[in-house]
Amino acid sequence: MLKTVGHPVAVNPDRNLEIVAHQRGWPIVEFGRARKRIITRTSTAVGAGAVAFVTYLLGRRNGRGAAS
Repeated sequence: MLKTVGHPVAVNPDRNLEIVAHQRGWPIVEFGRARKRIITRTSTAVGAGAVAFVTYLLGRRNGRGAAS
């Protein structure tokens, strides 16, 4: 069923669905009582991109960014 939707996400998966999600590169979202945890293969890349972008913006703000 998840394969038929455009953007499959495994929500609170059991062990079997978690294995399939990892094999197919699907995001896994787990909702706990007091916290949310999102696990994806691309989260590290997205985080690094966000840090680089914020660093770039701060550099521009301080006059050290790329020429406009």
